[in-house]
Amino acid sequence: MLTVDDYGAIRRARRDGNSIRQIASEFDYSRNTIRKILKQAEPNPIPSTRDRFAPLLGPVQAVIDQILRKRSSLWGTSRASASRPISDTSTSTSLMVGGRFPSS
Repeated sequence: MLTVDDYGAIRRARRDGNSIRQIASEFDYSRNTIRKILKQAEPNPIPSTRDRFAPLLGPVQAVIDQILRKRSSLWGTSRASASRPISDTSTSTSLMVGGRFPSS
């Protein structure tokens, strides 16, 4: 992952006359990455992420959150484990139709 120091070093190398190919080789980044760094006015070391939307999960998201909250309060974790199966599945199976969640 690029740091602010990397950005500065790459800019200094370009200012000193090194080619993009030389800089890419020296810092072990692709030439396109070096070009992106040189185009940016300010360092942006943390890639921006967008909010992810799960349309298929929407109808059952509340039930999943409820189960995870219940489990985390009981065991102190929300990780599923084969040695600790979910004890109360009545809430999740009530939404199932023929062994499957409804598609809409």
